[in-house]
Amino acid sequence: MTPDWTDLEHRLGTTGLAALSRQAIEPAFEALSPGGGGASQKSANPTPYLFGGFIAFVALFMTLERLMPNTFWGQAINFMLFPVLFVGCILGGLWLGRGLIARRILRGQAVYIERAKAWKALADRAGVTYVPAPGGAGESLRWLARQPWAAAHIAPIADLLDSHGGMDEAVEAARKSGVLVRNTTVAGTPEQRAQMIRQMNDMQSVEDGFEGQREGVRFSLFEWGEREGDGPDTYHLVLVLTAPQPLRAVTQLRTRKGRWPLDDGSKPLLPVDLGARAFDARFDVRTSDQVEARLLLNPAVMERLIAVPEAEEIVIAAQGPHVVIDMTSPQGRNRFDLISVPLGVWSDDTIRQGVADLAEALSLVDVFAHALMVRRV
Repeated sequence: MTPDWTDLEHRLGTTGLAALSRQAIEPAFEALSPGGGGASQKSANPTPYLFGGFIAFVALFMTLERLMPNTFWGQAINFMLFPVLFVGCILGGLWLGRGLIARRILRGQAVYIERAKAWKALADRAGVTYVPAPGGAGESLRWLARQPWAAAHIAPIADLLDSHGGMDEAVEAARKSGVLVRNTTVAGTPEQRAQMIRQMNDMQSVEDGFEGQREGVRFSLFEWGEREGDGPDTYHLVLVLTAPQPLRAVTQLRTRKGRWPLDDGSKPLLPVDLGARAFDARFDVRTSDQVEARLLLNPAVMERLIAVPEAEEIVIAAQGPHVVIDMTSPQGRNRFDLISVPLGVWSDDTIRQGVADLAEALSLVDVFAHALMVRRV
């Protein structure tokens, strides 16, 4: 059940959230709904044009197959024209639906901007800073925006994300730690591995960042969506904290259900037996320096980590000046979703649930800062 505003204000140690939502956020979201009523009408949908393009491809290809002689050259021509017809029909459908696509993009941009304004106001009340697009637009999106055939529609999206970016150090720390790419080994030269790792990291969707300070602990947190084939994305929450001391080695920890972060092969990682049964029953540890891992995961830290709330998957990577914690969201759902950007759908419940997600994320900062004995300002 979604907490009420009184409970949320108590958990965040602030007041006025209900009034802020009622007087500023809800009217702004309502203005985005053509029909009013707190939920948007269906946005323009280009799917019929894509489906029409596919039907046209099937019809044309079947006709071509009937007309071509059943000879080697006839079959060869059919084979060569198959991809040409498919791509041409799909692009034709997109061209016919270009007006709807443009309107959908513009509508999504308007919703995105109002959502960012709402979160900035709510985060300010909670004493933290909101960053809509941590790290800005990804390199793959920037590349797409530079292509002449896509620039008109994609470039404004990349510019919008860059203008709402920030938290570059935290995002880079998460990428370097390997938590955004799981159970993967990259082969090749060091230069090839570095390029491939960058490309894999850039494919991850990073969004909704918050940063600030809690009881002397500086933190950054954000969400990212892990693609699961044809299924919906599984969302993860990432916390970036300052390591107890600068680390020379790489130490990684995962729950038994977790998957190891990317091992870039720069330092051999070996298992660590810390000799604590309760800890070993819940966590696996590997490191490039056994001594440093034992200093980092001392008996007090192990005891506190055992008490950390259960999650489907928890991964911790410590290296350099940072400790990066990654955990899956409950049921893999999208946190911080005050209003759906693609559809503009919202309600008082979605706003309160988004604020509840922030309260929970900040409580997890406190839990892991205490458990890992991170450095305080």
